[in-house]
Amino acid sequence: MVSFGDGEQLQFHEAILTLDDVRVPQEAIRDRVLRYFGKSGWFDKESKEKMLHYENSIFSLDAKVKIQPWNRAGLERLIRYCARPPLRMKI
Repeated sequence: MVSFGDGEQLQFHEAILTLDDVRVPQEAIRDRVLRYFGKSGWFDKESKEKMLHYENSIFSLDAKVKIQPWNRAGLERLIRYCARPPLRMKI
């Protein structure tokens, strides 16, 4: 439970995710990244379409990470990891 200076409290509850819960955002991420790669000229249309039809996605979303409320260092590590750019930026 997190308390704020004005007396309000915020309580977090553990989320139980299924593979179906993860599938939709994983596919959305895959589609957007491949669309970006196509627009950037890194993949031609044929390669991009082939990747969209792979049996196993070329992207994975791991929703198994669990940080205990008292583990501030673990939470910071997870937030820093999520805040990293997904790919090296070309300058």
